Amino acid sequence: MAAQSRDAYLNLMDQYAPAGQAKSNPRFADVNRRLTRSEMTRAIGLARAAGLWRLDERWRVLSPWQSTAGVEG
Repeated sequence: MAAQSRDAYLNLMDQYAPAGQAKSNPRFADVNRRLTRSEMTRAIGLARAAGLWRLDERWRVLSPWQSTAGVEG
């Protein structure tokens, strides 16, 4: 795998929503949920720890429709 520049622009997106088989097939139960706030925070931390600094942080918080109720994180 080729090395990626630490100056690359990175847009971590929080908008995953289960659909299709991810939503209906019990086999995909692990991904039949929205992203938690702590998962997004961890992803940003991992990107920064890898030396990436050009992160798109316009979102700042999870989208308003994205509830973390009942989800630990």
